[in-house]
This record gives sequence, structure tokens and C-alpha cells, in this order.
Amino acid sequence: MVVMDAKSRRSVKLRLHSWKLLLSAMPITSLLFYIVLRSKHEKSVEWTSKDLLKGFEKFLPIYETRPIKKNTYGTGFDHSFGLWFIAQWLKPDLMVKSGSFKGHSTCVLRRAMLAAPILSLSPGQPQKYLKKGPVYVDENRTYFAGKDFVDFGSMNWGRVIKKNGISDLSRVLVFFDDHQNEPS
Repeated sequence: MVVMDAKSRRSVKLRLHSWKLLLSAMPITSLLFYIVLRSKHEKSVEWTSKDLLKGFEKFLPIYETRPIKKNTYGTGFDHSFGLWFIAQWLKPDLMVKSGSFKGHSTCVLRRAMLAAPILSLSPGQPQKYLKKGPVYVDENRTYFAGKDFVDFGSMNWGRVIKKNGISDLSRVLVFFDDHQNEPS
């Protein structure tokens, strides 16, 4: 549950009202800005624009209370919503992400799925960015980072899948978020 003071609630309500007006006036194809509504198998998606709006109403207060307010070189608002919505919709049994940076997308995933395990593969730990501002470190996730880093292609996925009790690979969400554009 997200707790906000009265001023924050008013701000969220105003933003939500503005977004609802904008989104309700847009045809479904315009919502591609948020989530791609096609599949490589030419299947249609299961959600509707109403599902997106309902999700957006739920997501906005979560985004407003995120610990990392400035996420330069990281996931922005639109992709945060898309990631959160997909995780909420699919309800994966395991989430795997490539890249940690400050931990923003990990926070988004955690707020979408409170109990699902998260595996993070990243050459650097989020803690290394503490001097640049807030970071999010999820105590309930497995890091393959720093000296324990393993590249996605080199990971022993059979062992990881077995360790996490996954029997259906379609129940795993993989998010590549490795910040190749981040300056050293």
C-alpha cells in the first residue's frame, strides 16, 4: 500500500485526471506510446484500453512515491508504466532483469509483484551509485553483480529455473535494461 500526504494525493488526482482525459480521447493505436499492442505471432493482446486506464490509475500513485526521482540514463515514466503493467498483467513466477543502475526498474517490478523472485544480472551494484543520489536495493532478490556478475548468455539457466521451482518457462518475465548508453 502506498501512503501519501494530502498535497501528494491532490497532485496525483490532478495528474490522473489530465491523463484520463488525454488517454480517453486517443484511439487504441495511439496507446502504442505506452505498450506495444502486437505480438510477433500476429496475435492480439488480452488487455483493452479500459484495462490500461485502470492500470494507469493504480500506477500513478506508485510512480509518484518512487524512491528515485531523477533517473537520468534509466527507465522513464512511460517505460516504467509499461513494465509495471506487463508484470501486473502476466503475474510471472520469476522475473529476470539485466542491468541494475540505481534500481528504479527493480522497484517498479517489486511494486508490481510483491512476492515474485527477482534475479538481477549487472556488472555493477546499485550501491555504487549512492554518491549520485538515492538507489533502490531489493533485499528479496538475487544479484549476479559486481564480482558475482554472470552475463545473460553464460548463466546456467537450467540450474536457476530448477532452484526457483519453475516448471513453465512462459511464467518467467525477462527484462533487458542494461544501460548501454550510460557514461562511465
